[in-house]
Amino acid sequence: MNFENKQTTKKCCLDNARMYSDKSKWAQNSPEFYLHAYLNGWMPDCCSHMSPPSKSVRWFLEDCFNEAKQYSNKGDWKANSLKSYGAAVNYGWVPLCCGHMQDQKRKHTFKSVSDSAMSFNTLKEWREGDRRCYDAAVANGWLDKCKPLIRDYVSAPTLDECLESAALFTTKGDWRNSDVRFYNAARANKGWFEECCKHMSIYTYSKAECIENAKLYKTKSLWRRSSHRVFVTAERNDWLDDCCKHMVTARKPYTFKECIDAASGYKTQSEWRNGSRSSYSAAARNGWLEEILDMFPCRASSGYSDCLYDAKKYKTKTEWRTKSPKLFRKAWSYGWFTECCSHMPRRSGEISLDECKASAKVYLHKVDWMQGDGRCYSKAMRKGWIDECCKHMKKKTKYATKRKEITKDICLESASKFESIKDWSVRETKKYLVARKNGWLSECRERAGAHSRTAFESR
Repeated sequence: MNFENKQTTKKCCLDNARMYSDKSKWAQNSPEFYLHAYLNGWMPDCCSHMSPPSKSVRWFLEDCFNEAKQYSNKGDWKANSLKSYGAAVNYGWVPLCCGHMQDQKRKHTFKSVSDSAMSFNTLKEWREGDRRCYDAAVANGWLDKCKPLIRDYVSAPTLDECLESAALFTTKGDWRNSDVRFYNAARANKGWFEECCKHMSIYTYSKAECIENAKLYKTKSLWRRSSHRVFVTAERNDWLDDCCKHMVTARKPYTFKECIDAASGYKTQSEWRNGSRSSYSAAARNGWLEEILDMFPCRASSGYSDCLYDAKKYKTKTEWRTKSPKLFRKAWSYGWFTECCSHMPRRSGEISLDECKASAKVYLHKVDWMQGDGRCYSKAMRKGWIDECCKHMKKKTKYATKRKEITKDICLESASKFESIKDWSVRETKKYLVARKNGWLSECRERAGAHSRTAFESR
């Protein structure tokens, strides 16, 4: 940018400078007038009314401008004088300071991109070694034309090559292990894999092979995890009993007598639950828990009768918990809570299963019920009644909304709203990527900053 040719007079600079009380504010808010006055030697007259500069300001516009004059491009300036470059970036002086620099944004042509591609052996080396040329090829749609120019470039396998490779093998596993390149190419293209594997036979295991394989494992679960295909073959042909004769079988289900014998070794319910989880779970699962707990010594002791007698003094659970917390906790921990509170009336406002069902019948979907009557919905969830209450309800389907297609005109219009292509890529990433994919980036780059340039030139 050549400021000597600007049609800005000394009077304009003086009028503009009177709006500010110090040099730093003038440089930050009106850098064009400030630099014009500096280049024409009008600074003493323009700054006569201003206060002395603050000591905290180390870099003024003229300092950054003089520093930038020593370099031919931004990269050299940034590398050799980072502080002055940083000050110019912070105050927005970079365009003013870099007006003398040539080829700040190099526009890649097909020839420059193709020459760059020819100097690399593989596509990966080109992408890592000269990312700018590679991105230019992607943005302008030249990548397919540049790929054959790479020295060691190997074109993607065709269907005939995959068929020729697959014909050498009798099973898919052998093909995958021996020629993974053509195998993966066939898997990646729809319909190729089935066509390539038509002649291949699926190997089936015999009963003797399943038995031999099963002998390597001690349990069914380990065999299923380690040799799933062999296990499934044996399961489909009903050979599991013969194959698993040598394996350690799981324990037989507990009987009522065995649960009593297991419980007799413990003094309390919690000790039994922690000491023999399997027998306790079996008793709970079969509905024997209350009957066995009645035989516990602790049930016959004074502790149980004390809790039962104490609970009868109160009408509600809340009152019992408040006035006799020790016995309340004891009844809860030993499993006597339900029996001790059996005489207490149901709390007013407590929701029953019938009330939950009646509430649920009004709604067609779970979400609507949850939003409309969250109290009944929460109660049903806590008590495990949700499936029973929601039998009549339908599943809510999600309809996919059609996305608006991003066209070239939309991308061009969007890019014209931003000062630079970088700002556009940050604010409108989706449209930027669509433009890049379709090769519209060069046209969008011309549109970006068009409004800001015309506004600046009209000054």
